[in-house]
Amino acid sequence: MVRPCMLSFRSRYAVSLALAMTTTAPRAQTSWQRVRVLEATQGMAMTFDANRERTVMFGGFRGDGPSAQTWEFDGIDWLLRAEGQGPPARHQAALAFGPIWRESLLFGGADGLGVLADTWTWNGIDWQLRQPVTAPSARFGHVLVHDPLRQRTLLFGGHDNVQVLGDHWEWNGMTWAPRTPALLPPPRYQGAMAFDAARGVTVLFGGRGTNGRLQDTWTWDGTLWAPRTPLFRPAALSGHAMAFDAGSQRVALMGGFASGSPFADVWEWDGNGWQMALSGPPAREGHALVGDTVRSRLVLFGGSGGGANWLRDTWQRDGNGWTQRPMRSLPARRFGHAMTYDLQRGVTVLFGGFGAPAFADTWEWNGVDWSQRNTTTAPIAGGGGLLAYDAGRGESVWFGTGATGASETWAWNGTTWLQRAATGPTPRGGHAMAADLGRQVVVLFGGLDSLLVQRLDDTWEWNGVTWTQRQPGVRPSARSRHAMAHDPQRATVVLVAGVDAGGVAADTWEWNGSNWSLAPGSATTPPAFEHALCHDLARQRLVLGSGSTTSTFEVWEWDGVRWSQMAVTGPARRTGQAMVHDARLRRSVLFGGEFGSLHDTWVYGALTPAALSVLSAGCGGPTASGSAPALGEPVFAIDLASAPSLAPAVLGIGTSVRATALGPCTVWLDGTVAGAFAVTQAGGFASWKLPVPAQIALRGSVWSAQVFVADPAGAVAGLAVSNGLRVVVGD
Repeated sequence: MVRPCMLSFRSRYAVSLALAMTTTAPRAQTSWQRVRVLEATQGMAMTFDANRERTVMFGGFRGDGPSAQTWEFDGIDWLLRAEGQGPPARHQAALAFGPIWRESLLFGGADGLGVLADTWTWNGIDWQLRQPVTAPSARFGHVLVHDPLRQRTLLFGGHDNVQVLGDHWEWNGMTWAPRTPALLPPPRYQGAMAFDAARGVTVLFGGRGTNGRLQDTWTWDGTLWAPRTPLFRPAALSGHAMAFDAGSQRVALMGGFASGSPFADVWEWDGNGWQMALSGPPAREGHALVGDTVRSRLVLFGGSGGGANWLRDTWQRDGNGWTQRPMRSLPARRFGHAMTYDLQRGVTVLFGGFGAPAFADTWEWNGVDWSQRNTTTAPIAGGGGLLAYDAGRGESVWFGTGATGASETWAWNGTTWLQRAATGPTPRGGHAMAADLGRQVVVLFGGLDSLLVQRLDDTWEWNGVTWTQRQPGVRPSARSRHAMAHDPQRATVVLVAGVDAGGVAADTWEWNGSNWSLAPGSATTPPAFEHALCHDLARQRLVLGSGSTTSTFEVWEWDGVRWSQMAVTGPARRTGQAMVHDARLRRSVLFGGEFGSLHDTWVYGALTPAALSVLSAGCGGPTASGSAPALGEPVFAIDLASAPSLAPAVLGIGTSVRATALGPCTVWLDGTVAGAFAVTQAGGFASWKLPVPAQIALRGSVWSAQVFVADPAGAVAGLAVSNGLRVVVGD
């Protein structure tokens, strides 16, 4: 029997941890964080920073609009360097690196609402807005190249949303100045330009002119523009890219749009003419190409392969040809996909959904990266199914419509898809499913019939072998586009809102395995449909991500008593998204949705997560473990194992963490220390259960914990010492 008593309290925080809760729990601080993966992009601005040996990329257009991200490529991987701390989002801007100034220059672009005329510089750490007295007019689709011989950055052409431009400007590191040579190339935008370091001139090719695409070549020597008339040349192009290749000592041109489709052609300019080179990357337009002068390589990224085929691939060319660099995987843009969390393997499983096509692919998220799982069999694309984790069998269960229009049940075991029962609920869509982890069944309710006419109010359970229809005396109204999640603390499956005969519902129901009942906090339910719902195991509440009823993306939480709207900003408005709770990450994970078809990944949870981690091994046998202490939790547990039976034990809690030698052992307690006494049970177990006061001052505080056990064979003066624990009080 454990007999706790508190000893030697000299710290008010140590006292706080030991006292019963006497104040109202503060609202947990929560936040959304977007998982940053370089997405498929076109119309970005890119240059090579030779000083820091990095390719720098800014902006571009993605499926959810213009980007404000700054990425850098070190020859191996892309790293997000800035977002929201510099230029506003834009696409079809231009970027060039000036080695003497050791900074990259960005000008103009389009932001989706208009055309921009701002000048920015990036030094590798910060963006700086430059405000010269004179500057080019607003434009997009212009070209920008640095001439290191003359220490000037040259800008030509573009479009101002009214007309095609053909003016020439130069940046000297401080201000812009117009150049007015006697002869200028024709006006154009979406052309390409590069500095030919082998011949000391700037080379311009193609673009969209006032009367269509151009096929002309021009060179600029710092004083004059000269038209060049080679016998062979690329087709009339727009959206192509050019860069100087230090390895071949030629200017390379890749891709572009002509004759109704993007090209994969690669051409080289040797100062006298164009020659075809070996192709490498697939056809594209709107991509970016730079010369990595340090590694003597070309670097290419992204663009559009035509239509909705946007690209996020990185290629390099050296003396051995083109090589595609591996990229972090990312599911394609989609909505209406199925997602669940595999508790046994600690991964989020995603299947299918709708986008440009309907998908039948399987992906897994490990808390850091997405990876596609290749399978020979799977449910059909467009089956409109949902996933729920079957804890009894350790597999993810999919229920939806098969190829013949009949309902099908499949299971994903982490390696393969296996078709299960051919019978069960009638074919439907817009239903909801959740796993009852305690009873180890999957629960399904409602939806629309196969004709999308009649709403259903039937309840089914899957036990890993068969579906069984349950016949509760009370049940929610027939509905579709609702959401369900399991609440393990209350041992219920919770159903929220949806659309019934009366319109958008605003009710919360609970299923206990025998009957449905209206939840006590139902009156505060937000009206919602096509929303996402999951249970936050770490914070013991339901999290709802709003669907089609709001103009912004709202987050609501239910604590078992009432619904509360959370004052957080995060994902853009969407429907058809999927959300699950990642127990290992201790955060809820959201992916994709409709409103442009998205493929962004967001995580939501405590702004200051509670945490507990092991500092070092013990000394003498006993081991300590525990739970992570959250503000206002009635129980913060520390458990002792592998200690002598019926032995006195003291849990020590320090107000900071620092290692101190105690004979052969390491003690981690530091600062004022509190102690809690117990006697171990037969088998050497003991447990301390302490409430965490709802005091905001404790949020983010770091503690140490360690247990000392009386043991004649102990390592230090009749004591055995457990491993140390680092404890963070969070939300």
